[in-house]
Amino acid sequence: MIAEALSFSFREHCVSRIDLGVSATNTRAIACYEKLGFKHTGTWPGGIAAGAEKIDVYWMTVMRGNWDGA
Repeated sequence: MIAEALSFSFREHCVSRIDLGVSATNTRAIACYEKLGFKHTGTWPGGIAAGAEKIDVYWMTVMRGNWDGA
């Protein structure tokens, strides 16, 4: 489903890049995004507040030129 959304965005909307943020502890999601061509571009310490807990956000980007239509 994510691959379809990426393909649609690059093909139909001609975007040059797609960015996302994911919990830095969500290793399964990070691995999934990496398989789709996303690269880690930075970390936002404490970017998400979950009650009293602060969660680091792992920022990822895929560029149109790196998208292979996976």
